[in-house]
Amino acid sequence: MAHFKNVFEGDALERVLTVPQLERLLHEDARLTPNIDIFDGTHLRRFVDQPRRAEQTNFDIVAENLRRAATIRIRAVDQFDPRLGGLIRGLEQTLVGQCDGNIYLTPPGSAGFPPHFDTTDVFVVQCAGRKHWRIFEQYANMTELPPMESGWEPGRF
Repeated sequence: MAHFKNVFEGDALERVLTVPQLERLLHEDARLTPNIDIFDGTHLRRFVDQPRRAEQTNFDIVAENLRRAATIRIRAVDQFDPRLGGLIRGLEQTLVGQCDGNIYLTPPGSAGFPPHFDTTDVFVVQCAGRKHWRIFEQYANMTELPPMESGWEPGRF
């Protein structure tokens, strides 16, 4: 486990993906829809299962859920933005392995996901805001890892 502060110089991350670019993707690229998840503090829901009005864009629903203090996860966003895709491909070459680019949006004062473990290695780049990260050497109850197809079970892991 390693922690590197201020690894990227100046506005390097803003050259990859800016907030206006992300907003534009959410407004204009319906291909993102199956890759968006919403965590309301208790349940992780697929974006496509959200009720919506015909005139609502992905951006409208994401903004509404952020106002309700939900965390938004956009999986494989590197497939939809060439600059972010270039960053991820560069990481793959450097780390000699497959990488996926996810974006997590958590409003100020919200906790995001509860303590959990990931079944893959995780490389986190925090681009904006502040967050207190706690990284544990071992997970608490040493429960056997769930199969990949298992659903989100808050409190189990």
